[in-house]
Parts: sequence; C-alpha cells; structure tokens
Amino acid sequence: MKPFAADLRDAYQGMEAQRWKLHISRFLTHLFEFYFLVVVVSLFIGFLVMFSANADFGGFLKVMNVFMITVLSIVVIGIVRKQVSQFLTKRKSIISDSPFSIWMITLLISALGLYAGYVLGTRFLGAEMSLHFMLRWGAALGSVFVFLGPYYLLKRVETRMVQQYKSILFQYALPKIKNDARYTESGFIGKQVFLDSKLYPLTSGATQTSSPDSGEIFSYKGTDLILCPDAQFQCCYLDVIKRETVRSSGKTETKIAPLFNGYFIVMDTDKRINGETYLVPDISTALFGEVIGESFNRLGNRPGTQIAFMEDPGFEARFTVYTTDEQEARYLLSPKRVERIRMFAEQFIQPISIAFIENHIFIGIQQDADLFSPPPFGPIYEEKTVENQLSILSAILTLPDQFDIKRDNWK
Repeated sequence: MKPFAADLRDAYQGMEAQRWKLHISRFLTHLFEFYFLVVVVSLFIGFLVMFSANADFGGFLKVMNVFMITVLSIVVIGIVRKQVSQFLTKRKSIISDSPFSIWMITLLISALGLYAGYVLGTRFLGAEMSLHFMLRWGAALGSVFVFLGPYYLLKRVETRMVQQYKSILFQYALPKIKNDARYTESGFIGKQVFLDSKLYPLTSGATQTSSPDSGEIFSYKGTDLILCPDAQFQCCYLDVIKRETVRSSGKTETKIAPLFNGYFIVMDTDKRINGETYLVPDISTALFGEVIGESFNRLGNRPGTQIAFMEDPGFEARFTVYTTDEQEARYLLSPKRVERIRMFAEQFIQPISIAFIENHIFIGIQQDADLFSPPPFGPIYEEKTVENQLSILSAILTLPDQFDIKRDNWK
C-alpha cells in the first residue's frame, strides 16, 4: 500500500492549506461538548441541592442523592468513553488498542467533568427555590442554546472537510484495489436488507418477535456506499436507531436506543445456504471465563439454533457460532475460512458479526468512528494514517475473494 499512499500526497495538497479549519472546528466542537456535559451535570446536581434544601427526609434523602449521583456518573462515563474511543480510533494510535488506556483517559475526563459540574451545581445553581434560583437556571440553560448555533456550524465545517478527504481517498484507491468498485457519497444499503441479516434484533433478547409493534426502526441513515457489481458486493456506513415497545404488568413503555452504528457489508454467493449460521462476538467468555461464559452463551441461543464449536482457539475467543444446521455450518466455516475471518476481525478494535442466510453473507462491523476520516491533528496527509486506511479498505473490498464466494468450494 505504500506506493498508493505516496501518490495520494499530491491529491491532498489542495486541502493542506485549509486544514486549520478542520482542526479548529474539531477542537471547538469537543470543547462545546465538554461544556454541555458540565452544564447538564451542574443542573442535575443543582436540582438535588435545591430539593434537599426544601425538604427534610433525613438519611433517606442522602441515600437517594448518592444513588442519583452514582447513576449520573455511570451515564457520564459511558458518554465520555464513546467519544474517547471515536477520537483514538480516528488517530489509530497505540493507545486505541489498549482498553486499559482508553478507560484511564475516560475516567480522567469524566472526573474533570463531574467535578466541574459539581462545583457549578453546588456553588452557583444550588440554592433554595426562589427567583434567584430560577434566574440562574435560566442563564445556564440559555447558555446551552446560545452555543448550539456555533456548535452545529462548526460540525458542518468538519463534516464537509471529512467528506472531501474521503472522496479523494475513495476515488483514487478504489480502482486500484477493485476495478469494478463504485462509490456513492450519499448512498447506503436498504433497510430491508439490513433487517434480513437478522444480526441486530429489534427487540431485547436473541431474536425478533412476531409482534409488529414490539420493535421497529426509529431512524435509518447511511452514507459512503461502495458497490462491486461483478463480485455482488455492497458496503456502507449505517447509523440505525430502534424504537422498542415493552409491555409489562399492564404498562407500556417505549424505548429509543442505538441498534447499529458502523460498516455493514452484504455479499452474494453462488451457492444457496439451506440453514442459518450466525457468528456473534463472544463477550461472555471474555468477561467471565470459558466455563461461565459458555453457560451464558447457551442461554443466549437464538431460537432454533445450537452452538457449533470450531477448532481454532483464536476464532473461538472472538466468536460464538449459532446455527440451525451444524453440519452445514462446518462446511461454511472451513479451517481456511475460519482463519481468514479471524485475521479480518483482528484489524478492528470493536466487534464484528457475520450471518450466512440463503445465498447472502452479511457482515456488521460495529464502529463508532469513521475509519476513513483525516487525522484529528497534524497534516491532512499523514502517511501512516493513509496506509492504515488503505489496508482496511483493501481488506473490506477483497472479502469476496477471501470468502471464495464465486467458487463452489464450501466443503
């Protein structure tokens, strides 16, 4: 990939003079996001202080305050960790491959945000209910709305430059990796194809239910569609949000939650698959060990499927295989193909899922960050970054060859 990367240097010269726009917009948007986080924390804590000052429930109130602040801290840590992971994934630094380092950075930023929000909430917003209290709350909320305008303008600048960077990368690299590859900036794979993969159920649990209102797509957006007609290959970036309806004890609750965010791939094979085989991330074994984790995996079986074990330890450490036909699953997952899947998965920090259904192979790569965006800082053209992006792009586009989808060699 080095010759490709070197030739791209000239193509990015036109963006180098504008790179300050990208870096400043990114810095300020992150600064605004941190400010919004601090304000939300301060409003929450200020409300607790106000409520405590106007009520007297003794020890019970203190316990409730501790509980509420704990929940707030968990939410803040989750938000910060996602942002840190996105930033480091874009940078593709050594730190991004270290969960411990990511957690340390996350905890440090979260602690700063929580401390700043606590100080602001107790010293500025925390007071007894009065006109003074209302005015301070109004000022805090007003500042958020005032800064939202500049924030979205800066995000537009960043989005426009990132898209320009990707267009140059794809237009140059795709013909050199796959002659028939075509790129469409605003295109994406259809919703029904995504649902047909059954990789990401709309309802809690292992599979989708038959109830039409138990789960549905709330928002379905995509970009960066890549098509290879000769290889019957599609790939795009998807952002999918679900709406789930839960009924319990006569009550109905609606939840809005992310379903999938990352790269979604569809390949068509020349051989029909009679059953259904799913490769899902083996999170239970990683968290609880082989014995306990295996028990959780069995409990999480998709209805009508059973677990199939492969002989590759590295593959088993990453995936749990559920299938309706164990014999067919072993044909599909030959030792050669298992090794290639494992090597492909190792290129990504976040987990991937794979489904073999009918004559389709579906692959979902969970990825919060855009893998093909310019570096967070420094020059627009950075050789190491471009080489890594070309390597990932090549790995994705050559998946039909890796899976041998044009050959009748599934056995």
